[in-house]
Amino acid sequence: MKRQQWSMLATSFAITLVFALAQQFLPPIIPVMRSSLELSAGQIGILMASVALFGIVVSPFAGHLGDGWGIRKLGILGLLLVVVFEAAFALSKAFPLLIVSRLFMGAGACVLSILGAQIITRYFAGTPLLGTAMGIWNAAVPGGIVIGQLALSRIALHHGWQMPVWSIALFSAAVLGAYSLVVPRGQPARSMHESVMTALRALDRRVWLLGASWMMWNAGCMIFITFANDLLTSRGYSLQQAGTFAAMLEVLPIVVSPWLGHYMDRSRTHRQAMVIASLVFTVFSVLFVTQRSGLVLSGLGISLAYVLGPMSVFGYAPAFLQSDNSGLGYGILNMMLNVGVLIGPAVGGALRDATGAYVVSFIAGGAMTCVGAVFMAFLHDPRTEMSR
Repeated sequence: MKRQQWSMLATSFAITLVFALAQQFLPPIIPVMRSSLELSAGQIGILMASVALFGIVVSPFAGHLGDGWGIRKLGILGLLLVVVFEAAFALSKAFPLLIVSRLFMGAGACVLSILGAQIITRYFAGTPLLGTAMGIWNAAVPGGIVIGQLALSRIALHHGWQMPVWSIALFSAAVLGAYSLVVPRGQPARSMHESVMTALRALDRRVWLLGASWMMWNAGCMIFITFANDLLTSRGYSLQQAGTFAAMLEVLPIVVSPWLGHYMDRSRTHRQAMVIASLVFTVFSVLFVTQRSGLVLSGLGISLAYVLGPMSVFGYAPAFLQSDNSGLGYGILNMMLNVGVLIGPAVGGALRDATGAYVVSFIAGGAMTCVGAVFMAFLHDPRTEMSR
């Protein structure tokens, strides 16, 4: 059984890496795209956020299908959508076609995000390895960002913005082939005769409050992720230097997440971690945008926040989910994530266009994460209550 557990952990990591690359390949190539296609900051914000639009609508249904169809069928469908529309994005040059490609790419990516977390819960829930497995899985998203910032920005600079997109489409296709071979044909966790509305009514309401926290966290962070490269290049840094800085922010989450997941699962400190993450992110993102010196210090602070925030949410989620509704529960979390991804870059880009600077945009991003921490503070871990 242990061999199957770790095989499925690797599968979960791979499809989540595809999800991360589909969502985050754009920031490293934004400077090249803006000059090539003459896009405004507002258009870039809309383009970045558009990947989340279908995810908002699709996520609850995708999670419900994951419980009913099983992870094999739904995973293949999600990977197919990502591969096809990453290729379509690379072939597009008009802004409306880019938007349409991002929309359908987002639908496939949201399926993969849900399945990644669902696989971890299904194979590790109730075991001492849950926190560690969740931490390893959580490292896939920062891993995707590191790949994007270190590799895709350089490819875009030398070969044009389309080549990085073709590169991740090829990788997604390889994962699709491996997924279809590795994932077994399993029995669904829930009968498909139950409607999604019935399943939603049976879901623990605290999942919605956790989702609201996750939504605000992502809205705030996406402002920084989307526009940090552009801010640095406007200050005279090269595209490679800006990409290297953004990638370094993700190294700490990759290294620390497995250990932190194990610690938080044992100590039940998820709420406290989100409060600390939000305060640290706010302080250091404001310092980043207002101070030209102290770049390394700001980066360390933001990197610490990147470790704490996601682990607090996904380490907490299994406490409110059952084996037969984990897909739906993660679908709700992914829907709220996509709302945040939609709101954040659009608001940040609009504020940048209105003020001519990024200061107000980054302050707004910090404020959003703090609102998310307030939502998290109202949650109580039922596992702690049962142990009393």
